[in-house]
Amino acid sequence: METFAAATLTDLGTAAGQILTDLKSFPREQAMVLTLAGELGAGKTAFVQQLGRQLGITEVMASPTFVVMKRYETTDPVFTELVHIDDYRIEDEAETIPLHFSEIFAKPNTLICIEWASHIPTTIPSSHATLAIVDTDGVRTLTYTAPV
Repeated sequence: METFAAATLTDLGTAAGQILTDLKSFPREQAMVLTLAGELGAGKTAFVQQLGRQLGITEVMASPTFVVMKRYETTDPVFTELVHIDDYRIEDEAETIPLHFSEIFAKPNTLICIEWASHIPTTIPSSHATLAIVDTDGVRTLTYTAPV
């Protein structure tokens, strides 16, 4: 478990880079899943945007709250695709069936970031990394746990 403090977007980007380096160190035949937990406005989407920059994504990365999932091609040789999922509006795990999460989770060279993963606990692969974000007066505390 690692903890990072981020008072600025630069700090958040630095933490994202360090976490990304760690995630790349776990060889996988399927996607790497990173779940993000935190209150509304804690910085989950801002963190994923910083990960996207680290992966070479130059397009605007908006929150997928209303569309549930967005995919981005990267310039990174390890994670060639970033999938950003926001399950805030998911009320029943059956709602994810048409989204084909199981197929996405099986895709190699893919980094999947899932906000509000607590809404779909049995859908998440057992081996995944976690990131908890707590915002206290503008300083975000990020607690990262590597996959097992």
